[in-house]
Amino acid sequence: MNGGNPKLRRLYLRLKHFILGTILNGIEGIWRDDHDWITYTSFDNLKCQFNSSFEIRRNDGTIASIVSTGRFEQQDFSVYIWPDYKGVPYPLNTNDYE
Repeated sequence: MNGGNPKLRRLYLRLKHFILGTILNGIEGIWRDDHDWITYTSFDNLKCQFNSSFEIRRNDGTIASIVSTGRFEQQDFSVYIWPDYKGVPYPLNTNDYE
């Protein structure tokens, strides 16, 4: 949140178990449930798609989407920092912060 790693664009972790609410505890943001599918293009041209996320915004306006998906005994935790690697800006309305 403080911009300690300005080169970070995407973080992906596969974990056995975590509680998303515990990780996000105390972080201000907006749940974006059931929106249209968003595509984030990664550095290796991998297309990451999601339709539900937790949106956070830094003081400088940088937006990140936090996405969690569960698969049996493993869960994925991803953070996507906008714009993506192709320069595509965050596609959803951000007026909720104003």
